[in-house]
Amino acid sequence: MEIAKVAEQAAVTAQTAPKSTVETVTEKTKSTLATDNADKYVKSEETFTPAYTKKSAQKKEVDNSDKTEFTKTVAQTKADHLASVVDTLISHQASKYTYNTKQIELSDELKSQIEEATGKKIEEENTESEDYWGAEATAKRIFDFAKSLAGDDSKYADTLKDAFIKGFGLAEKSYGGKDKLPKVCYETYDKVIDMFDSWGKDSDSKTDEDTSAKVEESKQSEASAQ
Repeated sequence: MEIAKVAEQAAVTAQTAPKSTVETVTEKTKSTLATDNADKYVKSEETFTPAYTKKSAQKKEVDNSDKTEFTKTVAQTKADHLASVVDTLISHQASKYTYNTKQIELSDELKSQIEEATGKKIEEENTESEDYWGAEATAKRIFDFAKSLAGDDSKYADTLKDAFIKGFGLAEKSYGGKDKLPKVCYETYDKVIDMFDSWGKDSDSKTDEDTSAKVEESKQSEASAQ
C-alpha cells in the first residue's frame, strides 16, 4: 500500500511540477507551428496574390496601350503621306489646266507609288494628255492610292478621307485659297469624296452582315443545346 501511494504521489507531482524553460518553449513551438505557418500563408496569399494580379493587369493594359498607340501612329503616318500625295497631284492637275502645261514631271518616287497602287505603268506621254489629268482619271488614281495605303481595309475610309481633304486644302492654298483652283480640280474633289463615302458604306454594310451572322449562329447554338 505504501508503495502504491508513493507511486501515485510521484505521478501527481510530475504533472503539477513547474516545467523548465526549455520544455515550455519547445511545447509552445510545437503547438503554434502549424498555426503560425497557416497564418503566414494566408497573409502571403492576401498580400502577394492581389498585388501580382494587379501588376499583371497593369502590364497587360500597358501592352494593349502600346499596340493602340502603334496602330494610331501607323494610321496617322499613312494619312499624312496621302495628304502630301494629294497636294502634289492636285497641284499638277491645276498646273496642267491653268497654264496648259504640256510636260508634267512626276518624281520617280511618286510615279513608283502610283504605279504600285493602280497596277498600271505610267508612260511619259500619258502625263502630257488631258485625259490623264481629267477629273475621273485623277480621282480614281487618288482613291486607288488611298486604298493601297489602307491595305484595302475600309475601316480606314474616314481617316483617309480626312487626309484627302487636308491635301486638297494644301493644294488650294498654294493657288491662292478657296475656289482658286481650276474647275476640274473641284470635279475631282467631288468624285473622290463620293468614292470614299461609298467605300465607308460598304464597310458599315459588311459589319452589319457579320453581326447578323453571329447573332444567327448564336441562336442556332442555343437551339441545338436545348
